[in-house]
Amino acid sequence: MYNHLIFAPSFPMKKIIQEMTRMKDERNRLRMIMARYMAEDLASFSVQDLSNLEQQIEFSLYKVHLRKQELLEQQLLEIRQREMHMPAEQGGYLCLMVRRLVRFPSP
Repeated sequence: MYNHLIFAPSFPMKKIIQEMTRMKDERNRLRMIMARYMAEDLASFSVQDLSNLEQQIEFSLYKVHLRKQELLEQQLLEIRQREMHMPAEQGGYLCLMVRRLVRFPSP
């Protein structure tokens, strides 16, 4: 369909080959960067790189922990609100379950 554009005099073959080479090099460079970020190639990391990566992981884990706590607090609040609208006998059982959940949260 576009073959006439590739081989037209305005697109010399040398420029096309150079562009293809540049794109392959860029693809390889991006693959290497991705492998480093995926921690597949730790051997090439310097001590500083490893320290930076460790800090990033610790910060990410901290954010996950905060989000988990936030969700648990929301769930607890919802359970307590539902408990207030239940008959007394059901509310007592739910209160017991909430106390157990607070004492022994799931991992």
